[in-house]
Amino acid sequence: RSDVQKTPAFSAQLVIAQDGVASGVRTLSGGLVLDLQPGWKTYWRSPGEVGVPPQFNWEGSSNLADVRQLWPAPKRFTAFGIENFGYETQVVFPLEFSLETPGSEVLFALELELLICSDICVPAKVNLSQALPQGSGLDDISAKKIAKALATVPAQEMPRDVLSTKVYIDSDQTELIAELTASKAFLEPDIFPE
Repeated sequence: RSDVQKTPAFSAQLVIAQDGVASGVRTLSGGLVLDLQPGWKTYWRSPGEVGVPPQFNWEGSSNLADVRQLWPAPKRFTAFGIENFGYETQVVFPLEFSLETPGSEVLFALELELLICSDICVPAKVNLSQALPQGSGLDDISAKKIAKALATVPAQEMPRDVLSTKVYIDSDQTELIAELTASKAFLEPDIFPE
């Protein structure tokens, strides 16, 4: 786990599921943990009419070929009278790291830029880093946190219960209409347009 970077509105920490890079390992699991102070929010990858999604820059890293960042399902909220999509309280962004040289030590260096809003919006930047030596083992606390966050990432495919879908724009060109038929009742349906 990296050191926790704190600002008045949020704190950020980079967590890695593994304690070390085992021989031959090509991929590692991690997460970016954002803890937001009460009343503060940040944005999803498609923030809505206002807002800016978090920007992840890994250029300062070493032995890192690629990072796949996953997005937990957002919440709908209103800021300045406009509907937006994002996160409040806590969000953990799952990360999948691909190494350039399997089994070798790695340095994760993240420069994170995000917009956080309460009564005002404030751009913020934090730098997080974590070195992971050669070795093996699991950081149980981080691994559980990452697994819990992965469960909140929307599936890439439609659930089996959904029998049919139809999405279209109405004849007045003013509304996007989505019709879904399912074998089970929807509990809390919602759509996050992207």
